[in-house]
Amino acid sequence: MSETLDKLSCSDLDLFVLALIDSGISTREGVESATDLSAREIRPVLQRLTEGGLVLLKKHATHLRAKTKSVRPGGRAYFNQDYSPLPRLREVDTRGPRSHTDYEITPEGLAHLKFDWRALIGNGPSGDLDADLRVALVAFWVSGHRGIAVKFLNQAASKIENTVTNEDPDNLTSLPPLAFWYRRLRVASVEALLRRNSAAVSAMVDAFPKFRPASGGLQN
Repeated sequence: MSETLDKLSCSDLDLFVLALIDSGISTREGVESATDLSAREIRPVLQRLTEGGLVLLKKHATHLRAKTKSVRPGGRAYFNQDYSPLPRLREVDTRGPRSHTDYEITPEGLAHLKFDWRALIGNGPSGDLDADLRVALVAFWVSGHRGIAVKFLNQAASKIENTVTNEDPDNLTSLPPLAFWYRRLRVASVEALLRRNSAAVSAMVDAFPKFRPASGGLQN
């Protein structure tokens, strides 16, 4: 296995994008929408997967794209090279070329998707809610076993609940008032965030799908 693929085997986002492509989402825009990540964040992922041979980039023939052009009421719009007039309309359709690009998972990508999720599960939750949710969903998508995914999310909740701050209250009392307030309020905010994140993971567990669709998982 190449160095590039070794690095991919440890990435929850790379595997999640592979799973999305396996599930039928073939465009970059579709991946961005599904992950709620920006093009700047998704483009490097798709580039790594493409360069590593895990997905195949397929460009389809150029096709026509319709768009509208506003026209002043009662006026005339010209769009042909000979400036022949169009009917007097408020809007007119023009045509422009656009290439259509699809991503397709390769046999090597399917092999990574089939086996690499186990290492992510084995490493345990990271404490990053988005990353841990991606790991759980990839495990569920590939294996079809809800118990594996739910157990992982429960571990994530426990990890958050067991997280403690490094602040020793006794050390704070010697600080000047302004510094004491700052440090104490930071501790309070961290504790509140931990409680919120723990509740968020518990909500994920409650809402986790009961069954995987029969058509789901490594179908290409």
